[in-house]
Amino acid sequence: MRKVGLAIPVLIFTTHDSERLAAEVRQAGAQGYVLKSQAVRHLVQAIDTILAGGTFFGAPPKPEPTRGDKPNLGIVFFKGFAVAT
Repeated sequence: MRKVGLAIPVLIFTTHDSERLAAEVRQAGAQGYVLKSQAVRHLVQAIDTILAGGTFFGAPPKPEPTRGDKPNLGIVFFKGFAVAT
C-alpha cells in the first residue's frame, strides 16, 4: 500500500499462525499482526498501540507448517486504518 502512496497504519488480522507470515508482514512495513484466535485479548490493544505510533506483534506465532502455501489476504479499510484479513 505504501508503494501506491497510502500512508496509513496497517494491521494484519489473520487466522494464519505462521512465523514466516509474521516476518513477511513486518518486513513489508505492517505495524502489527494479530491472530483472530487472540482477538479478544489483543485486537483493541493492537489498534490503540498502532494508532499511537507504535507496533504490535502480539504473541509469537507457531512455527511454519511443512507445506509452502501462502495465505490469500484481503484488506479492509476502517476510519483511515487498513486491516488485512
